[in-house]
Amino acid sequence: SQTQRRAALSTAKTEGQAVLQPGDRVKHEQFGEGVVEQVRGSKMARRAKVRFSRHGVKDLILQYARLTRLDG
Repeated sequence: SQTQRRAALSTAKTEGQAVLQPGDRVKHEQFGEGVVEQVRGSKMARRAKVRFSRHGVKDLILQYARLTRLDG
């Protein structure tokens, strides 16, 4: 049904944000490249602790952080 499709799409978008896992390499516009150490929270409050080589560890709100996951 239409409602089920909307719910599935909404879940996919939410899970898209949750794709990051500890060990993933990411890039941030200001902080550069880093490695995800921890991911916690749910939905809009989802956060990641990321260790950046030049800026140390940052606790970022994923909704605003605009992290790009790097392959490899």
